[in-house]
Amino acid sequence: MSFRTSLAAWTCNNRLISRKIVTVATLCFFAYLYWIHHHYRVHIASRKLHARIMNNDTRDNARYADFLETWCRLKRMRMDWKQVLRPCAENMEWGKNKGFQHSQSRTDAAKSYLILWDIRPAGQFSRFEIQSVTRDNLDKKVGGDSWRVHVRGPSSMSPTVVDHGNGKYEVIFLVLEPGQYHVEVVLEYSLCDGYKDPPRDWFIKGQ
Repeated sequence: MSFRTSLAAWTCNNRLISRKIVTVATLCFFAYLYWIHHHYRVHIASRKLHARIMNNDTRDNARYADFLETWCRLKRMRMDWKQVLRPCAENMEWGKNKGFQHSQSRTDAAKSYLILWDIRPAGQFSRFEIQSVTRDNLDKKVGGDSWRVHVRGPSSMSPTVVDHGNGKYEVIFLVLEPGQYHVEVVLEYSLCDGYKDPPRDWFIKGQ
């Protein structure tokens, strides 16, 4: 074998080796890029899942805290009757209404309106607020109205009505069965007429 033939064979072998090295290096490079891309997608997906779980936990905790607060509030109201009667504490004497004219300050149920409508899914407390309005179309700034509210649907309930003493009344109820419901609101008394103490001789008069 001549020197030129050996040199040509060696050069050819080197070229084949170089091509193999380049091919292997290229494959390794693309494999590395794929690995980075795959782990990046997994990392992003795990972060999104973690954020979703954290948000769900936050919302669940907030719902639980809101439910517990409202539940305890209603329990306290059922035991603290003085707090319930506080808006009428100075207007329970028979035949007297302090601080306003009886006829002009009486609430007109047809002109009263809702200022809040917060209806939530079954298992959570829902609420709405009523703004009392006088016959002269004036928003009232005092309490003392007696609103009777019924919620009817797959189940029926009588919500709790909270008199805030400023003309606004908060209605709170808990629906346990999902479905379509309708609300009936009736004004029974105005200006504390439903809480008047009878006169001392009330049960003596008569035939």
